[in-house]
Amino acid sequence: MNTGESIMDAIERVSSAGEATTDQKAEIAKVHHVPLSRVESLISFYEADRGEDRICTGLPCLMKRNADSVSPEQDGLAKSSCLGYCDHAPVMRIKGKYVSGSRENYSEIPESTREYVTKTRETIEKYISRGGYTTLNALMVTGSKIDILSMVEKSGLKGMGGAGFPVAAKWKSFIQNRTDDSFLLVNAHEGEPGTFKDREILELNPHGFLEGALITARVNCIWKIVIGLKKEYKLAAESLEKAISEMREMYEVRETKTLLPEITVARVGGSYVTGEETALMEAIEGKRSEPRLRPPFPTEIGLFGKPTLVQNVETLAAVAQLSREKDGSIFKRYSVTGDVGAPGLYRIRIGSPAGEVIEKQGKTDLADVKAIMPGGLSGGMLPFSAELKLDFDSVRSAGAGFGTGAMIVLSRERCIIDTLLKTARFFRDESCGKCMPCRYGSKELVRILEDVISGKASEGELKQAMNTANAMIDGSICALGQADGRVFIDTVTRFGKEFGDHLDEICDAGVCRFGSVKQ
Repeated sequence: MNTGESIMDAIERVSSAGEATTDQKAEIAKVHHVPLSRVESLISFYEADRGEDRICTGLPCLMKRNADSVSPEQDGLAKSSCLGYCDHAPVMRIKGKYVSGSRENYSEIPESTREYVTKTRETIEKYISRGGYTTLNALMVTGSKIDILSMVEKSGLKGMGGAGFPVAAKWKSFIQNRTDDSFLLVNAHEGEPGTFKDREILELNPHGFLEGALITARVNCIWKIVIGLKKEYKLAAESLEKAISEMREMYEVRETKTLLPEITVARVGGSYVTGEETALMEAIEGKRSEPRLRPPFPTEIGLFGKPTLVQNVETLAAVAQLSREKDGSIFKRYSVTGDVGAPGLYRIRIGSPAGEVIEKQGKTDLADVKAIMPGGLSGGMLPFSAELKLDFDSVRSAGAGFGTGAMIVLSRERCIIDTLLKTARFFRDESCGKCMPCRYGSKELVRILEDVISGKASEGELKQAMNTANAMIDGSICALGQADGRVFIDTVTRFGKEFGDHLDEICDAGVCRFGSVKQ
């Protein structure tokens, strides 16, 4: 047993080879000075990656997969809520390779290969040639920090991990509580179906992210950076570690290495909920990734009990971009998937109209668009409006969440209730089960929606489901249960005619057969 490894790494090592034996569990408990019950609890909570072939069941993949094809269980494939290559849907992982297509006919996704990432990633020389590390160099020489804070505040930059909280306000809150052993925690545990921007940034533009993280640490007087990276992002981990090494070597030559903070890349397992900032902290600390009650907030008591500033990968890349380009313009990476001709990741000025993105980048006729999810599953569903500006405030005013900028497009041939059912199943399967409103409510919403599309539901049941959803919004600890309830209520409200039609056993899209429903 390697006594230098974390308890999570030890569990992953033994579990990936098969079911952990009693002796292996006891040895881990002994080495890490924890009760055996804690080791068993962690093993039961975190699913080990045993190299099984996997099929993605995220919404973008479900939308592209033939509805008449055999189910994952029948095909002998383990299910995954998102494999991180949503623009190539439908996606599977076969014999360690990420592929697109059917079980009988598939091809490897070029962007998922080490050769592609190695060839395409931006080198430190290329990054420096376009002004990279200039701002960090100035900070290390002059020590001036106020200009950066003012720049971030003036730009109106909001966190791009989903919540959209003003970055400058978060920095100011942290500075009031910081100590000499505070942390900058980078949330790189990307897991919402339709979102793959952070993976691409870390793989192909790691230095832009890294400078943003170092600038943020410098401005906030932080000497410890922890990057909580999704375990499955192996190529991102390799690219990031190489970028850190290149950066350190550059500053070692300049004899300024001692001015750099300690950087740790923590590869973290866990389901979608692990991406919630406090759940990520729990995972890094070697616990079950269940969200914490708040207050206290992370800026007060965070990772290992220390004040912690939490930022998303794309947010930090934006800090570096703002400091480098100086014009105050903020660009956003939109993950565009669903019923579009050209799914992909597009870097566009924030606030661009939805119609422009779908038509020009997505190569899709706007007359065919029925609805969009402007911010992924947790952001909710809106009737399509080409004029909708894609920014936090505009999308919020329209009644949805901008989230991570994961736009999922629904054509006029899509059934809204069927799509909502797929979304509700995702939330049900990804709930950690810690709080009762989410644990019970997520299952109940799935049950009601299954009844709706099979012609069994009544108007009274639908009203009861609305009450359940409201209880989830009010009582769930974290955003997962809250989002599940809110998305349900908003969709029923906005697409009431389709729900009414389904209660009368009418599905204009011709998707619902009003018979038995597969689980």
